Amino acid sequence: VPSGYRSLTYSHQIDPNKELCRFEVASGVCNDSSCEYQHFSDMAVSDDTLLLQMGMSGNPGKDAEYRQGLRDILQQMRDDGNLETEAVATRVAQHRRDFLKDPSNILGL
Repeated sequence: VPSGYRSLTYSHQIDPNKELCRFEVASGVCNDSSCEYQHFSDMAVSDDTLLLQMGMSGNPGKDAEYRQGLRDILQQMRDDGNLETEAVATRVAQHRRDFLKDPSNILGL
């Protein structure tokens, strides 16, 4: 996916019960500050939310073990001085795949 972990395909705050702004759907820009419809800029998740979503174990019986692995990864990355969101997301995704023994499982969808 071109936009990686931030793709609206995987990580989003889309409200399925709220219509999309017709101007934005038509590739335009909505300049109406009182527009009640959903806008693409409101759908993206923050870096923190993205990492929280990726941090779910997908195996409730082994949450403590999974979280300890995440703590170890984050500590190592802190020690290396590399806590950029994309780098953390890549390591968390690999941990999830390894933990679940499923190379296709990156996000808890």
